[in-house]
Amino acid sequence: MTVIFLYYTFGHAPKARFKEKGFFNGLLFTDYNQMKNMRLSEDGVLVIDTDKRRIFLYARRIEDLEKISKVLLEH
Repeated sequence: MTVIFLYYTFGHAPKARFKEKGFFNGLLFTDYNQMKNMRLSEDGVLVIDTDKRRIFLYARRIEDLEKISKVLLEH
């Protein structure tokens, strides 16, 4: 069980999983209501500011960033 936990936290890149009330980024859940600011950096990283932390969402393609921003703007 420890090996699986270590692999999940350190061995692979975190993926954002969007749900109805919020999204998971790695092991952390963020409610859409906690989001205070959202911006796109110069190198194509979507930066989301919350009350407690700053979340960086990396996308491999521009189309992925468009899909992510569409989902976040709907909520």
